[in-house]
Parts: sequence; C-alpha cells; structure tokens
Amino acid sequence: MHACFIYRSQMTMHFSRDSFAQNKVLHPAIGQFPCIVCEKIFTRKDNLARHMLHHSGKYNFFCEKCRKGFVRKYVYEEHMMVVHEGHRFCCDLCDRGFMKKSNLHSHKRKEHGLN
Repeated sequence: MHACFIYRSQMTMHFSRDSFAQNKVLHPAIGQFPCIVCEKIFTRKDNLARHMLHHSGKYNFFCEKCRKGFVRKYVYEEHMMVVHEGHRFCCDLCDRGFMKKSNLHSHKRKEHGLN
C-alpha cells in the first residue's frame, strides 16, 4: 500500500505499484524543487536551499590555498586531500583524481559512460 500526500488533509491510499506509478504521472510536480538560477531540479526543499548557497556565494568553508568556497565540510575536506594533498585514485581517461575508489567509479559512469 502506498500513500499519496498531495494534500495532507486528503490522503489517498493506493493498493498496487501500478496505481502508485500512475499517481506520480498525475502529480508530476510533487518532489520537484527547481533552482530559479540554473534550473537544476531537487527532490527535497532542503537540498534546494543548500544548493542556493552556491549561487549566493555564502560559503561556510574556504580553502586557504586557493580560496575556493564550499558549503559542506566534507566537500572542503575532500578538496584539500585531492587537490592540495594528492589523491589515491586517478581516472585513466581524463587524469582527474579522487580519494575514494567509489568516487572514481561514479565519475567514470557519469562522465565517461563506463560501468
């Protein structure tokens, strides 16, 4: 059983995956929060809000070596390791470096169409 939360006061229950899929067709805008600057679409409002910080230039972390700004601490830390402290995993197709093997595999899938 799947729930439709179009209107919190009027919840419709769906009894099969097919009707749930059809519900998504009937209400395509649900879970879609577009960025008004670059038109990237987010499924959650909080993710859009964090993304908007990039456009506003309000960064929480700055690299002291190159002054690049970052919203998230883990992205800043990865930047420091990959760009300024060396990286462990290099893409053999474009020479981009990654600290984690999983990030290298994800990069190859997205950027180079490899599995």
